[in-house]
Amino acid sequence: MYLPELSRARVVAREKRFRLLVEIDSRTEVAYLPNPGRLQEIIFNGAQVYVARREAPTRKTRYEAVLGLTNYTFVALNASKANEIFLENIDKMPFNIKSVRREFTYRGSRFDFLINDEIIIEVKSCTLVEHCIGLFPDAPTKRGVKHLRTLLEWQGKKGLIFVVQRNDAKAVSANYVMDPEFGDAFRDIFGHVDYLLAFTCNVDTNKIIFKEFVPVLKEPLLQDENCDF
Repeated sequence: MYLPELSRARVVAREKRFRLLVEIDSRTEVAYLPNPGRLQEIIFNGAQVYVARREAPTRKTRYEAVLGLTNYTFVALNASKANEIFLENIDKMPFNIKSVRREFTYRGSRFDFLINDEIIIEVKSCTLVEHCIGLFPDAPTKRGVKHLRTLLEWQGKKGLIFVVQRNDAKAVSANYVMDPEFGDAFRDIFGHVDYLLAFTCNVDTNKIIFKEFVPVLKEPLLQDENCDF
């Protein structure tokens, strides 16, 4: 995935969940933040971000935050782009593709994809990495819990795919501390889905590309455990 032309900016404040004040070339602008997460290690006063100009009659902001930077690692901020990244790399997945349907609804839950009229795929965007482990979610998600509970009821094949929009995770797991309810649902579904996958991305100011598959762990590592997988 190629990115638009970006400008470097400094976060002045996170005004609202999806709204940043940023400083670009000594002027203050409003930027849309397309991510519902807390992003506390990426978005804070003084943090460096990269923004794209997104002017349109229907938009309320002139800019959109595209990348963050933490510990010299670029992080793609748009959570909805995880679906596009998945589609760009669908040929790498361990199933043959005959048909792809987007936004499939089952028992009141809207899932990201239905593959071959048989496989429900739910994609989650992961931006938080702690102690080399990608953790999802980084904010409580009732919707995410419902997705996992409903996915378990599907009688056909099913998959849960974590797209880590950064390159430094060695594995992925549920963020039990942030959202114990999601953690309980994740434990319940672990071992009962046909495709439980995660992959990292190389991210820079020009593009986001597939890096590698990483393990999905039922439990995150303890602080004194190493990251050798």
